[in-house]
Amino acid sequence: MKEKNKILTIRLKILLLILVFTVFVVSFFYVISKGIILDSFLRFENDKMETNLKRLDYSINNSIRELGIKLNDWANWDEPYFFLKDNNKDFVNINLGINVLEALEVNAIVFINKEGDVVFSKVLDPENNQPVYSDEFISYIKGNQKFSQFSNLKSSFSGFIELREGTMFFVSRPSLKSNGDGPFVGSIVFGKFINKEFLKNIGLTTQLLVDIVPYESFLNSSDIFLAKTKILKENRYFFNAENNNVINGYLLLSDINNKPISILKTVSDRPIYNQGLTYFNYFLRVATSLILVFVILIILFFEIMVISRISKLNTMVLDIIKTKNFSKRLEVNERDELGQVAFLINIMLDDIVNFEKKELDATKNEKIIAERMKEQLEETSKLNSLMVGRELEMIKLKEEVNDLKNKN
Repeated sequence: MKEKNKILTIRLKILLLILVFTVFVVSFFYVISKGIILDSFLRFENDKMETNLKRLDYSINNSIRELGIKLNDWANWDEPYFFLKDNNKDFVNINLGINVLEALEVNAIVFINKEGDVVFSKVLDPENNQPVYSDEFISYIKGNQKFSQFSNLKSSFSGFIELREGTMFFVSRPSLKSNGDGPFVGSIVFGKFINKEFLKNIGLTTQLLVDIVPYESFLNSSDIFLAKTKILKENRYFFNAENNNVINGYLLLSDINNKPISILKTVSDRPIYNQGLTYFNYFLRVATSLILVFVILIILFFEIMVISRISKLNTMVLDIIKTKNFSKRLEVNERDELGQVAFLINIMLDDIVNFEKKELDATKNEKIIAERMKEQLEETSKLNSLMVGRELEMIKLKEEVNDLKNKN
C-alpha cells in the first residue's frame, strides 16, 4: 500500500504541476490578449469619445460664432448706435420686443454706454420666453469692464456665465454706425441660454445625446463627481464607462474668469468596446481550448511514457521481491532513462543470481570437504585404535617374556 501511495503521490504532483502551468499560461494569455486586443479597442473608443467631445466643443463655439454674426449686424447699424447716444424710446418699442428676440433666437440683449452703465436690458426665460428681470446678469456686466472696454472697434468679447435661469453664452461688440465708423459710444451684448431646446439642436448637429449639469450643484451621481475631479486635474475633456453598454463624456464650461460653471454630459453606446469584448472572448476561448488540448496531451504523454512505465517497473520489482525469484527479468522496451534503470536492475539481478550460485557452490564444496575430513578422522581413529591395540599386545607380550625369564 505504501508503494501505491507513492505512485499516486507522484501522479498527483505531476497533475498539480500541470495545473499550475495551465493556470499560468491561461493568465498570461488573458493579460496579453487583454492588453493587445481589448485595450486597443478601448483606445479606439477613447479616441472616438474625445473626437465626439471635440465636435461638441466645436459646435458650442460655432453657436457662439453664429451669435456673434447676428450681433455684428446690430453692432454695425445706425439706430442702435444713436440709441446709445440719445436713449431714444422709440427704438425700444420698435426693435426690442419679445418677437424680435425670438426671431433672433437670443434670450438676452443688453445695451451698455461708454461709461459702463446698462442703458437697456431684456432677458427672456429659457423655458417660456417670457421677460424676466435678471439683476444677477446686470450686476455681472457692471462688475466686468470687458463688456464695455475693447482694444479696438473691431474686437469682440465672448464667453459663458452662470445665472439662476441657467448657463448662458454671450457675445459683446462695440456699437458702430452702419458704415463701421465710430466714435465709440457703447456696446451691445447678445446672450443665449443653454437650455433643452438648444441642447436638442446641438444633439442633432453632433449626433450625440447631450445634457448640462451645473458645476456647483449637489448631485448624488458618482460619475459626475469623478468627472469634476478628473477635469480639474487633467483637461476640459473626460470620459468614463458607466457599464459595458454605456460610456459618458464630459466637457467643462468655464466663465470669463476661468471659473468652472457647468459640465456638458454626453451619453453614448459602446459598440466598439463590445465588438472588442467579443473578439477578446472569442480569442480567449480558442486559446483556452488549445491550451486544454495541449495539457491533455501532456497528461497522456506523462501517463503513457512515464507514470505507467514507472508503475509497471515498480510492480515487477515488488513481484520479484515478494516471490524472491531473482531469475525473473524486467522488460526493457525503450532506450531512455527508465529503460536504463530497468537494464541496471537486470544487471543487479544477474549479480544476485551469480552470487547465490557461487554461494551454493561454496556450500557444496564445504560439505564435500567436511565429509572428507570426517572420513579421514574416522580412518585416523581406526588406525590409532589398531596402533594402541598393538602397543597393548606388545606390552602384554613383553610382560609374558619377562615373567618367563624370571621363572627360569
